[in-house]
Amino acid sequence: MHTSVHGPLRGSLCAPLVLGALVLGCERGEPEPDPPEMFAPELGVDISDMDRTDSGLYVQVLEEGSGDPAVNGQRISVVYTGWLVNGTPIDSAAANDPRRVTIGEDYMVDGFMEGVEGIRIGERRLLLVKPDLGYARELVPDVPRGSWLVYQVRRVPSG
Repeated sequence: MHTSVHGPLRGSLCAPLVLGALVLGCERGEPEPDPPEMFAPELGVDISDMDRTDSGLYVQVLEEGSGDPAVNGQRISVVYTGWLVNGTPIDSAAANDPRRVTIGEDYMVDGFMEGVEGIRIGERRLLLVKPDLGYARELVPDVPRGSWLVYQVRRVPSG
């Protein structure tokens, strides 16, 4: 025998159940992923030399820049290479063809965009991007779901 709830009781019984499930899901959340223990040696990643932001992005300034830091809304030019932690390249923009991005807008993965905030001309940074600041659950060719990403990025003069 199938029993269903009809009328005004239906909404009043379901709403607390749905709300309770949402609250429990938000309180639990997914556990913060630990950074990988091994990196391809050529990437030069040493987490102990990196600063961790509130979002979980790891940043290391490899070379200081000069001039004013990039601010929200500013369009800047960067050259970079992105890799999987095993050293497999996934993306790049070469010096002869820099990528133009606007600080605070979503042109690339969130971790990359957060990692270039405040960057100065000539500054070179190493970024370690956790999965939810990278491609997370997106299907991207040659990037397994849940991958940590490594970027080396340098701001160049816009011209």
